[in-house]
Amino acid sequence: MAHTAIGQDDRSANELFDATTMRTVRCLAKRLARKPGFRATALDEADIRQELLLHIWLRRDAYDPARGAWSTFVDRICRNKAARLIEHHTAQRRDYRCVTDIPLA
Repeated sequence: MAHTAIGQDDRSANELFDATTMRTVRCLAKRLARKPGFRATALDEADIRQELLLHIWLRRDAYDPARGAWSTFVDRICRNKAARLIEHHTAQRRDYRCVTDIPLA
């Protein structure tokens, strides 16, 4: 699907989230959810997929067709968001204040 400047014309969510976009999001969410230790949090595959789709929606105005294809844009911003999710999850696991399952007695 060829996209023009998405922020400048009123494209519907159905046009933004075409089959290629959804496949990219689904595959990345599945890969993240299966990452060792990542599933232990409240973030499951559906939550990760929702986070990625929301991130695409919020960043849609940054897409410039002169710089590349829509699918490349989606891939890059999803991978960046996934990296931030991993960093956040890792930081939470390291933070002793977030540990709630260790008995105090």
